[in-house]
Amino acid sequence: MVKESFSIKNSSEFAAVFENRCSASDGLIILFAKKTDRPTARLGLSISRKFGCAARRVRWKRLVREAFRQARPALGSGVDLVVVPGKHRRANRLEDFQKSFQKLIPVVAKKLKRDIITQIVE
Repeated sequence: MVKESFSIKNSSEFAAVFENRCSASDGLIILFAKKTDRPTARLGLSISRKFGCAARRVRWKRLVREAFRQARPALGSGVDLVVVPGKHRRANRLEDFQKSFQKLIPVVAKKLKRDIITQIVE
């Protein structure tokens, strides 16, 4: 039995999400999305050393992963998300990231549906 992974690990998978150009931002995070055929939603994190020391980056990743874990039922299936820190970097509470996910997931979902419709028309 193979355990289902909820994370994006290959650079080619990250590149595919970035090339899709479907994104939304609220200042705290930038959320990139791509529709897939997988049965679950997956998360990828991309954070630069410019963000801060290792402890700060690890804390940011931990909070984003937890917010994603709680938002996963709302996502449904078949979507890959990559999260990048936004310009507003002062948030260090889980509630801030939860609010960002609640705000950005509907925006990205709407854009993904629009992209699917334009691909069918073309």
